[in-house]
Amino acid sequence: MARIGEPQDVVLPALSLVGVRRDVPFADMPNGAVGALFSELSAALSAAGYRFWAPEIALYRAGEDVMHCFVGAELSGVIDGLTRLEVPATPGVSARHIMSIPEFGDAHIALHEMILARGLTMGSWAREVYRGLKNDTEEFEVDIQLEIAGEAPHQEG
Repeated sequence: MARIGEPQDVVLPALSLVGVRRDVPFADMPNGAVGALFSELSAALSAAGYRFWAPEIALYRAGEDVMHCFVGAELSGVIDGLTRLEVPATPGVSARHIMSIPEFGDAHIALHEMILARGLTMGSWAREVYRGLKNDTEEFEVDIQLEIAGEAPHQEG
């Protein structure tokens, strides 16, 4: 069962990420498409000699027919097979949750509804910052962060 933290108004930090970018059809979102992106990220980082990286970060932005997804980690340099994405600092709302993957969508919706109820304007990107996976469970500790009237990240390459 999800344990949802109290939403906080924050300045979401700038990020310098390397990772995998894909446009995923909405119908594929609950079917492991994002998990496959994390697997691709892990394989590329392992091939580049990394044994540990944290936190992993996912960015999402809804398009007309697809969800624009970027899954990455804050690492420097160029890594074969990965794209660099620079994300500027922006005002936002953040809440730490402990939940299983099927509960992520509901947590995003609840945070989104809270933002709209406060009369705020949503930015374009949603962030998930994965802090860890709890032992002997399928529950992640994750910060769900939504931009408030933010700018889109700038992609190089």
